[in-house]
Amino acid sequence: MRRLAITIAIAAVLAPASASARRHLLTMPPSLRARSRLLRVKGKAPLFKQRFAVQRASTRSRSRADETLRLPGWRSATPKKKREARRAKSLRPIQRRVRAVAAKSENPVLSSVLPVVETSKHVKSNIAAIERYAAKFAASGAKLEIPDWKLPVIIDHTASPADQMQFFLIASAINYKFFHGDADTKYAFTYGGVPWRGSMAMVASLKAAMERGVPVLDAKYLANLSEKQARAIFSGDGAKGIEREMPMLRERVKALNEVGRVLLQKYDGKFINLAKAANYRAYDRGNGMVERLVAEFPSFRDQVRDPRSGKTVRIDKRAQLAIAEMYGRFQATPHFKVPDIGQLTVFADYQVPRTLEHLGLIRYSAALKKKIARGAKIRAGSAEEVEIRAHTIYASALLEQALRARGIEANALNIDYLLWSEGRKIKGVPHHLTETTAY
Repeated sequence: MRRLAITIAIAAVLAPASASARRHLLTMPPSLRARSRLLRVKGKAPLFKQRFAVQRASTRSRSRADETLRLPGWRSATPKKKREARRAKSLRPIQRRVRAVAAKSENPVLSSVLPVVETSKHVKSNIAAIERYAAKFAASGAKLEIPDWKLPVIIDHTASPADQMQFFLIASAINYKFFHGDADTKYAFTYGGVPWRGSMAMVASLKAAMERGVPVLDAKYLANLSEKQARAIFSGDGAKGIEREMPMLRERVKALNEVGRVLLQKYDGKFINLAKAANYRAYDRGNGMVERLVAEFPSFRDQVRDPRSGKTVRIDKRAQLAIAEMYGRFQATPHFKVPDIGQLTVFADYQVPRTLEHLGLIRYSAALKKKIARGAKIRAGSAEEVEIRAHTIYASALLEQALRARGIEANALNIDYLLWSEGRKIKGVPHHLTETTAY
């Protein structure tokens, strides 16, 4: 205590007029503030509030005083690099590898979610459970796969490569929020005698419209698409095949207008020309396919401000998904080779976090879990929603590295499909509900 009193007294004499010194003293922890009262001079205010004779201390003296006031144990005085070093030392190998990947990648998504992950309160990634799941998967002998999306509701693989790419781009532009009041009231459409729901119903309606002669792949048609025309597309032209209306129709029309307009202005109406201009790279210092989609098509821009730190968090779900689906469709052909496809992250939506939480790979707080269970809406951009999406990306990246450590060739595309497929087996478990055009 005597040493403490001497240190404070010396600091006050050296730089009594220093705003920094006064700030350090006034923000002193309560226990030390209480002790500082012993330094009162009879009939006068405490020393750190007095005006001293030495009003013009040199810069060097002020610096020396400030250093003196940084007492051991004060959190504000702990160097940032030391804190980061201690954090890095406590990380498991897969966590270190994920951070190394984020540091090297041109894709900003993974690096932007790390600060959210480190300070999250509502969602946590379960490292031990991820390691166990990876070990179990490796022991099972199961194989990871990238889907080729050769489903009856999607444009046929015999169509021209340009038309197939155009179809996937258009579908990705409106691939979001298919539920109405709750998760069970999703947009539905019957195609080929089979009822489809959600995103599959959406692509089914596009394909049905094409078969009726509607030029949905034509950029000029899209640029001038009206709500009435869109309603006819998604209702099967006169309610034929429709089971439940498409939600957020106005927003979807706006997105389709934008796609048609930008394609006409910049790429002669064809997405394939964008792909060629990007040399089929997802990322290339601003010239990659994902980068162009995000920069030139505002409706594909999927980023939020972390309410806790104020920093921008990039997700880019639909822009990445568009490229991933095209890659999957053409993976056995020479038409869409993407040399940096491994830079993509998983596509943070409703279903993947639902699967991760059900498997125990991420954990929700009790309050968040109750909110999801009762079907309460989670506001877009809220701390809860941002954390769900950030941990979806982070936990999936951890799983990728855990599988790689066991000799399995994993990437975001086959991890996402694995989790999406697992999710389709889960019954009676609701996903979170957020009103958004991001996913």
